[in-house]
Amino acid sequence: ALAIVGVALGACVGSAQWLVLYQAGYRSLLWIPVTIAGFTAAIAEADYLALPEFSVFLLPAGMVLGGVLYGLPTGLLLTRLISIKINVSD
Repeated sequence: ALAIVGVALGACVGSAQWLVLYQAGYRSLLWIPVTIAGFTAAIAEADYLALPEFSVFLLPAGMVLGGVLYGLPTGLLLTRLISIKINVSD
């Protein structure tokens, strides 16, 4: 069930972000599946750390890890898109 939530949420957020990127001149449809993968990984990690045997003290670490799991692939792709656009413009 969480995979469905991750895919649906990632698709909605990724599509909205892609529209903004498209208007800025970045025309890569790869953004949407990368966002879906990031959201799904972050939700799976949050579900894993929500197990009762984990301490409440792991909550901040889990929130940071979820942000990293979402931000790392999208950040790497955005860096690649920016470097490609700069190289094409020069």
